Amino acid sequence: MEYTRAEPQQEVETKRKGAPRWMWTFADLMSLLFALFVLLLTFAEFDPQRFSSTADSVRATFDADQGRRIVRSIAPGILPFNDGDTIQETTLDDEELRKAEELKQRKEDTLHDLRRSLGGEIDRNVVQLEETEQGILLRFPSASAFPSGGSDLKGEILPAIAETVEVLARTPGHIEVSGHTDDVPISTAQYRSNWDLSTARAVSVVHEMLELGLEQGRLSATGFAESRPLNANDTPGNRANNRRVEIELILGTEE
Repeated sequence: MEYTRAEPQQEVETKRKGAPRWMWTFADLMSLLFALFVLLLTFAEFDPQRFSSTADSVRATFDADQGRRIVRSIAPGILPFNDGDTIQETTLDDEELRKAEELKQRKEDTLHDLRRSLGGEIDRNVVQLEETEQGILLRFPSASAFPSGGSDLKGEILPAIAETVEVLARTPGHIEVSGHTDDVPISTAQYRSNWDLSTARAVSVVHEMLELGLEQGRLSATGFAESRPLNANDTPGNRANNRRVEIELILGTEE
């Protein structure tokens, strides 16, 4: 009887699954570093003012527009806005702000020049000066400007108009001249109504300003009769205040 010798079983080497051994060391190192940072943060002194200043500086350096440009260059199509919209809006806002500051400064300078030039006339109530939303208004009471019921300029108002023109000639802007009356009706051979009288007075002022060299393209004349009173026409004093000619400089209307 023959016996067959059994072959020895081969040992199958199994590989252990999982992370390499060096990862354990690396994880321990990261844990220690994290603990160190937490410890340092615990002992650190926090200065809110300094942090805010630093944050503002970083925000100004890495602004939103710059971030959008970077993302758009890396992954176009992600941001749903048209090219240049944000930059254009910012540019327009800056331009409008600059123009507003220029107009404000121009108004202040012109007011200063008019007060200096018309100081004596203002004290004698030949002219009144005030600031408006659109610009600057000069008001000439009719008593100092015209004879009763007439539109020819009195001699005492001519120096004030000349000094006004000297300032307005170097200040860009449209100039509106308007005539106003009280509510007492007028009907003469020369003026059919207060509309004719108020318009004629405004035109007289415009002609004087043209003769002094002001450009005619900057001027307009309008008569409002009694339609725009300053006060109620219920006393002689109020009626006198309503009879007037006004010159208004409209800033920001130059070509």
